[in-house]
Amino acid sequence: MQGDSEKQLSTDDVVELVTQIETLLRSSALPEEQKQKVLKHLDSVKEEAKCEEPDKGFAAKSLQRATKVLKDASDTVDAGNGLWKRLEPIVTKLIPWFGEAKSFLGF
Repeated sequence: MQGDSEKQLSTDDVVELVTQIETLLRSSALPEEQKQKVLKHLDSVKEEAKCEEPDKGFAAKSLQRATKVLKDASDTVDAGNGLWKRLEPIVTKLIPWFGEAKSFLGF
């Protein structure tokens, strides 16, 4: 039997977690261009999660692209300092939903 940390996330759970990431991102001081790039990838994750049969591989790749932009920003932009540290726990909660596709995320 799976433990609580391994329970299957619902579509609503996934959308809510992605929305939390978007909220933190929008309130950050990252340059607008980087914000828009990340938001575009996060929209793809949410749209895929809402599908009757989501392509979790596609969603995982979209989340991977979003996190790469965020990690790069945290490494190179003062505004990104600390942002990834606040976002990483939320991203970690999403990982079980991706199942086998989570290998794309590199976590």
